[in-house]
Amino acid sequence: MTLETQAVTLAVMMACGLAMGIVFDGYRVLTWQLPFLRRLTPVLDLLYWAGVTLFVFRALNGSNEGQLRFFIFLGLAAGVLLYYLLFSRLTVWLVRKLIEGIRYTIRLIVKLFHILVVKPLLLLIRFLWVLLGIAASVSIFLLKVVLQLLYPFRILLRWLWKLTGGRIAWRKLGTWILHATRLYKLAKLKEPAKKIWRFLFRR
Repeated sequence: MTLETQAVTLAVMMACGLAMGIVFDGYRVLTWQLPFLRRLTPVLDLLYWAGVTLFVFRALNGSNEGQLRFFIFLGLAAGVLLYYLLFSRLTVWLVRKLIEGIRYTIRLIVKLFHILVVKPLLLLIRFLWVLLGIAASVSIFLLKVVLQLLYPFRILLRWLWKLTGGRIAWRKLGTWILHATRLYKLAKLKEPAKKIWRFLFRR
């Protein structure tokens, strides 16, 4: 391995150390700010170290074809130490502000949805309910008016019922209807007989 390759590999490993520190701090702040992630800490730790190992291996493979040297671990440690001395607080602050911004955006979207959709919908439902109540009240009032207007006719019908004998009149009417239907049937039967008589004897 040439000196130039060693310098490039050391720089790459220091960059990997910086990246490891950034990802770790971001992951740590997320678990603080989002309580449901705390229950998944063992799984997330395993995923973190698996991802970091793969990332470092690919970076090492690209810089010196995967050759391990002691200075590689020194480069990683130096990158991590440099990150925690210079950039850790900034990263934590940025991640917190990013989470606060996302929360604020979500709250704003929910509030706008409530103002633009939920409130008008509730007002429309209340308006329709009031209209339905008014329509029901008007219908009941009109029904009462109609019943009041029909009250004299009801008295007249009662008087006629009493005057004509009520049930007796209905019975007579039924008897008349029965006689009328019988006469109609007999007339229907007589028609063919009349036609035959005319055909045979009236030429």
